Amino acid sequence: MNACIVMVERALLGERTIVGLRSAKDAVKFYDPGNLRPEKITLTDGLLTAVRSTHMHHRQGLDEEEAEKKRKEVE
Repeated sequence: MNACIVMVERALLGERTIVGLRSAKDAVKFYDPGNLRPEKITLTDGLLTAVRSTHMHHRQGLDEEEAEKKRKEVE
């Protein structure tokens, strides 16, 4: 199932990113199964909140990775 989402150029993505991509693809399929047109998805407060939350977690993960990298450089 992930084979259609994880192509060669995306092979280094983390598990959470792959799950996010799959969720987005499934949401488009659910909302507009006939045409698969993501631009027709209605932007609701709940959807925007979910996106902001996801972005915040992604940002935190990047910050933690950067801090870990700097810590290892110091050692």
